[in-house]
Amino acid sequence: MKIEGKKAIWKDYQKEIADDKFYYVRSCVRQNFFPGSETAFLKIMREELKKDVYEHPCHTTCTGIGYHSDIVPVETTMIVVARQFAIMNEAGYENLMPSCITSF
Repeated sequence: MKIEGKKAIWKDYQKEIADDKFYYVRSCVRQNFFPGSETAFLKIMREELKKDVYEHPCHTTCTGIGYHSDIVPVETTMIVVARQFAIMNEAGYENLMPSCITSF
């Protein structure tokens, strides 16, 4: 069956939404504005939805606030993000689930 028109074009942009096995990256800002929000989110994901959510104890923050305020260069942000992906890969996860509200 051949897809034509807009459906054919849109097909190139369709992405599969991850269902499980998430690598969670905490936010440096979110907890300050919304205390307990990450704890509540993780409880829902793990206990209510029974999702595999892994959080590495040595992950770093994203530098988003520093980048958006012209304090941290984009190259530094790229290195931090590369490190997060490397830790995620080493842990055997492929679905990044950031809590950061500024960079990702």
